[in-house]
Amino acid sequence: MSRKQVKGEYIETDTGNKVARKANLVGTQHIMLGGKTVIQAEAMIRGDLARTAQPASTTTAAPGSNTAVAIGRYCFLSKGCCLRPPGRIYKGTFTYLPLRLGDHVFVGEGTVVQAATVGSHVHIGANVVIGEFAIIKDYVRVLDGAIVPPNMVIPSFSIVAGQPARVVGEVPEGGHEAFELRELYKTVGNNPQPLPVTTTETVSYECLSTKFSSSMRTSIRTFGGLSGFENGQPHLDEIPSFAKSSV
Repeated sequence: MSRKQVKGEYIETDTGNKVARKANLVGTQHIMLGGKTVIQAEAMIRGDLARTAQPASTTTAAPGSNTAVAIGRYCFLSKGCCLRPPGRIYKGTFTYLPLRLGDHVFVGEGTVVQAATVGSHVHIGANVVIGEFAIIKDYVRVLDGAIVPPNMVIPSFSIVAGQPARVVGEVPEGGHEAFELRELYKTVGNNPQPLPVTTTETVSYECLSTKFSSSMRTSIRTFGGLSGFENGQPHLDEIPSFAKSSV
């Protein structure tokens, strides 16, 4: 008797996407993946929050205009993160607008993203909240625990931290390679490969992270009178009101 084939942890698509079987993708018909993207277990994408306002003429509607979440190539969505489109009242009706991620975007564990657009080569740390309609340009690093207010525009080559978030530094010259996710992509899946050893150290990022970590832990515990994180993950009630709606 032949052995029953064991299913792998990930479903791998023809375009190279690696989606964990325990990932939660809602409204997949409204989610676009550019290819070579990793979606880990317990990550959530709210494709069901698609735009409800209908165009005046159905014959002039552009193809793909009802996309809720569009993700580029070589993106990495960590465990427990959530991508949900931002919403607002448009012509008297509440509607959601698309959330778009560029290429080589890393989203850390427990992070909630409700931005309008996230550029390419962006690293968003763990337990971060990106408010509605925020715009993050290319080559941006958002440090762990940051809370980016709604409508904030983060310029390219910025390092962002704090609650509320602010620009605390710049991506150093020669530090652009740290945003590439091709090698990280290879380490995940049903046949993972080890991450190659590199001698390049982004010391400036580590220094900034250490510098702001203690202050961020304090502000997390006092933000809005909330009790803070537990086991490294925020409770739903501890996410600011602009990011709480039906995660």
